[in-house]
Amino acid sequence: MVMDSLVQTQTPLAKMPLVLDLDGTFIRNDLSHELLLLAVCYHPLATLLILFKYLGQKQRLKAALFDLVGHRINVATLPYNDAVIAQAKAAKAQGQAVILCSGSDERLVRKIASQFKFIDDSFGSTQDVNLTSARKAAFLKSHYPKGFDYVGNARADIAVWQDSQNAFAVNPPKSAHRVTSKIGTPVQIIDKSQGGLKAVIKALRLHQWVKNLLLFLIPILIIDRISVTDYGALLLGFLAMGVLASATYVLNDLVDIQHDRAHSRKKFRPFASGALPVPAGVLIVMMGLALAAVMAWSINAAFFAVLCLYLVLTLAYSFYIKRVAIFDVLTLANLFLIRVAAGGAILSEPVSPWLACFIVALFLSLSLVKRYTEVNKQVAIDSNTSELIPGRGYRRTDGPIILGFGIMSLAMTLVAFSLYGLIAENPALTSPYGLFAVGIILTFWMMRMWLLTYRGEMNDDPVLFAIKDPLSLVLGLLSVIIVLVEKGALLS
Repeated sequence: MVMDSLVQTQTPLAKMPLVLDLDGTFIRNDLSHELLLLAVCYHPLATLLILFKYLGQKQRLKAALFDLVGHRINVATLPYNDAVIAQAKAAKAQGQAVILCSGSDERLVRKIASQFKFIDDSFGSTQDVNLTSARKAAFLKSHYPKGFDYVGNARADIAVWQDSQNAFAVNPPKSAHRVTSKIGTPVQIIDKSQGGLKAVIKALRLHQWVKNLLLFLIPILIIDRISVTDYGALLLGFLAMGVLASATYVLNDLVDIQHDRAHSRKKFRPFASGALPVPAGVLIVMMGLALAAVMAWSINAAFFAVLCLYLVLTLAYSFYIKRVAIFDVLTLANLFLIRVAAGGAILSEPVSPWLACFIVALFLSLSLVKRYTEVNKQVAIDSNTSELIPGRGYRRTDGPIILGFGIMSLAMTLVAFSLYGLIAENPALTSPYGLFAVGIILTFWMMRMWLLTYRGEMNDDPVLFAIKDPLSLVLGLLSVIIVLVEKGALLS
């Protein structure tokens, strides 16, 4: 009986182990890229020194980056590949040992391996050895002289596949299709899911361009003075602002990867889910900024300056302000004001101070709708009230005070709208009847938005909710018709 038991425990060890690569295989992202991104976001100067100090020494660079920001990687929320996990569990059930072997820092690899009971051992890069490509192949051959099966994903894994008994791949490069294992069998693809164009389009958030329609607000107010050439400039300006907005959304998603993974909905975003790699996001941002700059400069210097202001404020928001309570919603409100000012800059038409007050108050209230919704959703997920919401400056107990701020800003919006109609030099509504009608529509709409928010029926973005809500669209169209009638645009 003792001998039978001994044989049973030794049987798995007699089989060749299944070795799993980590970056791009066991997880869909690359931890080295994310460590560098985190380092740039939180310690830019230290990162520059590290890059200069360890230029050409990848293994020491990885170790230094882990020392600097490794604690910010939440291994519990990483985008693990279900197909690879299923392969590993099946191998384990058949008596194979499962090994995690990666070019990432060994401390991070071990931390990830400890999350899974089916992983028997783990290895990673040290300060002396960068465990990739031929070095990984040699390491595995020395540790498992009787052979091993291997799951990888990249060109660097070709040397390892060639020395393995059975080779498996996840989204491999085309060159991997010509590779054979040590026993002559081709690489077997176990997962072909890739982000591709669909993931890029999702990352650009083209639906958010609807917010840039505010660029046409001032043109609508002075529609009787607009020429044909102005319409062309406005259309180009809308495209420029859209491209810039998409670039900044991608940048924001890159900065927010770790926090998005802890969010019930945002964890499915392309970068948080690993559908798109970090380098692809950096390339999208650079190309978007360049294209937006060229288009903006071709319109006029004033519009280019407004877009530069938008970019600076967005960068400040992404890297710091979003984690500062109250200042974050004020910043969001002013970003909407900049969209309005952009339309004025194209036509060399300044924004009325009273119109600016109304815009800021309106979008301050909507920004508070967004924050109140986020806080309530976090409370539903985790009732731990002592911690800040991931990536934000609010605690889970802040819901009531945010609600109070929101109602206050609602009242401010209605007062600002009335003052704009009564005091501004060239208001959109000159008739008291038009002012009263749009005022009633605005009051009803904002009170309804807050009622739905309080009931938990609002999504994370009230602006996107409004453009999908039939009643909001009808009320908005009715308000525009009233303004155009006042301007005589529909009667001329």
